[in-house]
Amino acid sequence: MSYEVTVSGQDVSVTIDRGVAGRGVSNIAQTGSGANINWVVTYSDGTTQTLGPVGYSAYSGTSPINIAGSVISLNTVPIASGGTGATDAATARTNLGLGSLSLQAANSVAITGGSVAVATLSATGAFSLTGDQVQVSEGGTGATTAPGARTNLGAAASGANTDITSLLGVTGGVGTADYYDLDTGATVANAVGRLYWNGATGTAQMGMVGGNVTSQIGQSLLAYVVNAESTTIGKGQAVYLFQAQGNKASVKLANNTGDPTSAKTLGLAAENIVAGQAGFVMCQGVLEGVNTGAYAEGDTLYLGSSPGSLTSVKPAAPNHLVYLGVVERANAGNGQIYVRAQNGYELDEIHDVQITAPTSGQILIYNGTLWQNQSFFLAKTGYSVGGTVTQATSKNTAVTLNAPSGQVVVNASNLLVGAIARFTLNNTSIEANDVVVVNRKSGGGDSSYHVWTDSVSAGSCGICIENVSGAPLAQSITLGFVVIKATV
Repeated sequence: MSYEVTVSGQDVSVTIDRGVAGRGVSNIAQTGSGANINWVVTYSDGTTQTLGPVGYSAYSGTSPINIAGSVISLNTVPIASGGTGATDAATARTNLGLGSLSLQAANSVAITGGSVAVATLSATGAFSLTGDQVQVSEGGTGATTAPGARTNLGAAASGANTDITSLLGVTGGVGTADYYDLDTGATVANAVGRLYWNGATGTAQMGMVGGNVTSQIGQSLLAYVVNAESTTIGKGQAVYLFQAQGNKASVKLANNTGDPTSAKTLGLAAENIVAGQAGFVMCQGVLEGVNTGAYAEGDTLYLGSSPGSLTSVKPAAPNHLVYLGVVERANAGNGQIYVRAQNGYELDEIHDVQITAPTSGQILIYNGTLWQNQSFFLAKTGYSVGGTVTQATSKNTAVTLNAPSGQVVVNASNLLVGAIARFTLNNTSIEANDVVVVNRKSGGGDSSYHVWTDSVSAGSCGICIENVSGAPLAQSITLGFVVIKATV
């Protein structure tokens, strides 16, 4: 190595061989003078070396080493001479345009100011930088782009994005989104509580409890009910509302033989429902996976006469007509029915028909507000169907009986041979164009009297009695009459 020294006011260059690696110079002493100067170098290990005689040459600039007798001191080495131009680290870094690199701890280095470009930067226990990526395992992202970083971290971009392809394990609620788009091209297996798109039905589909039934949103109506029968209700069987059990409506198998088992028909069982257990009934919508092998596509289905049965033959009275749906697919194992139960009505269940204690032979008559059951001959409300009136004083005394039919007990006054007795029957059920028929019901001989009516008008008619027996008669006879409604 070379030292620049000042000798007798002149700067000279002296080369000292350190000899052993790692050995330092502890002292340099001058002997001799002029051009015959010798230098005695003392090393840090205690050995010495004599150099000389040494000539010298001029050295421009400030000498970095000053020697006064046996004492050597250092001056600042300029940058131009390979130094830093400073006597402290901070000034040296400033002079050389360097940042600050200081050892903070055994496993941590802080770099401030400027930048560091390295191929691999590693620190035991801290991190490793390969290329320009800090790996995920060491606190980085392992990527140089935001999408790559999100992929490596299993994260998604904020706002609208296409990063999320599956969202599982959410335990809280999902916020108030403006809308949700279902993937209309995905193939999804049914599961309880799962909402997904069904391309075959063109709507969203929800897996219902139990895992056997799906609800087509906006296209089907299901009822969750309890089986009140003692046996299992099979999928596809018709059921009617029975009572309630366990805070749910209960059902039994329906049939068309009576009002109690048909009037409240609810629909078809959408799954097998064990006795006493809950299950779904399809009230309206498509029911798949049923046996429709006995029918043709498009057949109309009605409630049958045996419990739970269906028929494509329209029932006739006295069986009740209940429409259940139409066959969409005829197949013995995978049939399909569009269900829409529609119960038929009894005559007295129609809102503007009032039936009270019906009897054979009655008809419906409209009273201006309701249709009511009345006798065939009754024309107006408030009339009696029939009755009896007894004639007073004589066979010519008028009687009143407001009924379309009835009987008159004729007075027993004497009627001479060939004589005719005539009396008026006042009856508001008689109209001008009606026909009133009269006959002898009892009393007197079979060939003793001839009876007929005349002068029929609105509210009355005349009844004539002639004695044709050949002898005077003083008998009470009973006449029957009926008003026949007629038009001209």
